[in-house]
Amino acid sequence: MPTEDFITCDFPDLDGFIKQLDLFDENVNKALRNAMSSSADMIVSAQKRLISLKSRRLEAHIKKGEIKTLKNGGLSITTGYQAEAFRTDSDGFNAGVVGMTFEYGRPGSGVRSKETMTQTRHGKRLSVRKGKIDAVPHIRRGFDETVQKAAEHLIEAYNNEVNRLGGT
Repeated sequence: MPTEDFITCDFPDLDGFIKQLDLFDENVNKALRNAMSSSADMIVSAQKRLISLKSRRLEAHIKKGEIKTLKNGGLSITTGYQAEAFRTDSDGFNAGVVGMTFEYGRPGSGVRSKETMTQTRHGKRLSVRKGKIDAVPHIRRGFDETVQKAAEHLIEAYNNEVNRLGGT
């Protein structure tokens, strides 16, 4: 006896689903980049605050870098003295070198060839006595003090975007 029952199969809208996934990926990427930038701003603020007690001049040279995509697809951003800070300006000031000297300090004793060094200050060559420079950690310390808060901000931004796009 013949049957008139048919099996029907509705295929989902695969093209629409793929477009939604692409949009989801784009929106999450944008949210992560924005959150990384604001997280880096938090760290830079802490680094600047720590050095401002010793040197206002160095504070202006602490910045965040550009967001870069790594080989494995991850994102990266740097904070602290960027490459341009290590260029000597017209006054002979190299903020990156001075900043790193503050970061790590310089021992005041030990074997030295001379007790003095020659520096140019305001266009004049001077003989300056070498001495100990106490470390003023501000780049690493600012990062360490702020990284947890910055990471939580990043995770929250990611979760908010996933929840918003997922409709929950």
